[in-house]
Amino acid sequence: MRILMLIEYRSNLMNRSKRPRGAAALRIGIAACVLAACNAMQGTTSGTALSASDWKLVELNGTPAVPVDIAGRPWLRFVADSNRVVGFGGCNSMSGLFTRDGGELRFGALASTRRACADQALNQQEQAFGAALADIDRFEIVNGRLKLLRGSRTVAELTH
Repeated sequence: MRILMLIEYRSNLMNRSKRPRGAAALRIGIAACVLAACNAMQGTTSGTALSASDWKLVELNGTPAVPVDIAGRPWLRFVADSNRVVGFGGCNSMSGLFTRDGGELRFGALASTRRACADQALNQQEQAFGAALADIDRFEIVNGRLKLLRGSRTVAELTH
């Protein structure tokens, strides 16, 4: 019986010595946090991130989006399990299909309602937005912003 207790005691001591203590445990914890933060800051092309929520237009061809109120801006929503995209161009609703392969992204023909748009600036932006979607070939998500690109040129930038 004493031999078993001694073996168990030694086993416990050995297990304790393998675990980091004090400053070592703190250093390991800090390193893990730093690595996690660095990962979170890097861009991602994850399908989950793409379809996580609605993306609101911030900039189109280098021009700030209208209206100034982000709640009324054009938006896109990606439905990854069916490869569908739905959205709003500023005056009209739109929907269609998209294909994605890694960082590549292409839109098929988008169907749109045909309501008249009284605001000329909004109407022009809606037409340019539709043309931009037909033109892009890839995307990046960097710091919570979706960048739609044609080659290396950012065509549109959207945010949550």
